[in-house]
Amino acid sequence: MDDKRVLIADDDPDVRMLVATALKAWGFEPIAVSTGPEAVAVMLATGAPPRAILDWMMPGLTGVDVCRAIRAVRKEGAPPYLVLLTARVGGDDVVQALEAGADDYVRKPFSMPELRARISRRSAAAPESHTAERIASGSILGDRWCLGAPLQAGGMGDIWTAHHVSLGIEVVVKLLRSEFVRDPIVQARFESEAHAAAQLRSPYVVQVHDYGVTPGGIAYLVMERLRGRALSDTVGAQGPLTLPQLAVVISQVARGLRATHDAGYLHRDVKPDNVFLADLDEDSLRGLPYQAKLLDFGLVQRARNPERVTQHGSFVGTVGFCSPEQIAGGETDERSDVWSLGMTALFAAVGHDQSMKVPTLTSVTHTLRGELPVPSQLAPHLPPAFDAWFAKACAVRPEARFGTPLELARALRALGGEEAVELGARDRFSLLPPSGETTPLDDAKPRRTLVVDDLKSPAVPRADAPAAWSVTDDPATPGSER
Repeated sequence: MDDKRVLIADDDPDVRMLVATALKAWGFEPIAVSTGPEAVAVMLATGAPPRAILDWMMPGLTGVDVCRAIRAVRKEGAPPYLVLLTARVGGDDVVQALEAGADDYVRKPFSMPELRARISRRSAAAPESHTAERIASGSILGDRWCLGAPLQAGGMGDIWTAHHVSLGIEVVVKLLRSEFVRDPIVQARFESEAHAAAQLRSPYVVQVHDYGVTPGGIAYLVMERLRGRALSDTVGAQGPLTLPQLAVVISQVARGLRATHDAGYLHRDVKPDNVFLADLDEDSLRGLPYQAKLLDFGLVQRARNPERVTQHGSFVGTVGFCSPEQIAGGETDERSDVWSLGMTALFAAVGHDQSMKVPTLTSVTHTLRGELPVPSQLAPHLPPAFDAWFAKACAVRPEARFGTPLELARALRALGGEEAVELGARDRFSLLPPSGETTPLDDAKPRRTLVVDDLKSPAVPRADAPAAWSVTDDPATPGSER
């Protein structure tokens, strides 16, 4: 029987806690230490664990030193499997680690699924070999979609231009990468994304036209072709949105979420990268008109009676934009998406991503404790009323938040004043012209995403009660939701 013990050596208590909790959830037995000498002592003791996860920088001895010491001294039993955690990304550093005796390495900030896959290689059977199907320009998918050129490459899927061979309709195709053909979790998420998005018929949600699997086992998803830019790129290019503009964008995303929730799904990954401001190709004296569309349903889940792609007690989402209950692996509902929408609004209002201001694990801790930033302290142009709105949108306790995305949007639209009403009537507004064509789907660029599967996190700590807030529905206005 395989020995499931794993040593985790790291001087950061948050890292030790998170990795040890994940290892337990994966069926391993973690042994945690905080220094290099302690790690050496454990790995050289009689009956030492067969695996170790070692931080590169530790007191006493570095992870590289620990690898050298273990390889030089330990002679009995099967050789241990050593994985280094490191923020170093240089080629020389990787060579140094491997030459010192490390079997593998994971770069910080790290993905838990990657860590799980690497540490599990110690006992895994050799993977079944297969030849990846060649996908190239001109390939025909499902007898009707002709691939054009690759647009963007990502971690799990690549985005291509394409067109319908008979009708000439221009689309984009998301192709699952060949290395994930035999990964059941990735396959299930990809298929779940296709089925969920195909059921949504809303102008505020990216439209899915087709889904299929090639003879070689590569799944593909055919979607409408959008021109414009993501909210994250828009804010990066021109700075924060005004309150009236923000109210329009958030109202449109809220309508997309309403369609999602009405169909019985939770999005679970609402964030600026997944809000696309689409150019509608209409002439306007006010400039290019844009409309917000909700993208990326790869983490979607049934809101009620879920058929889970991930196990109960798992955290799947993006650090900084997923709710406390998501991180803790608890039950989620529509109010989890409300929390994410509130954080997305904060990003667009202040002009940067708060999760980038602190280390990933610290950001997780802040979220669990309900330690929210004060928007007006980050952006002095924001009124105190926005602080109260944000405190309610992102309250740590779901019952203290806005009940629905539309309720959140109505309250924000009230802060935007008459200009928000006028923009809402047009349902669009002028922004910077897009810099070329982009379709930033979930794997379009490197993301600050921590995905922890089967992670049974501790219960969410209680936090101070959020600021008192009352909302009175504003009268229906042109372009408002009902």
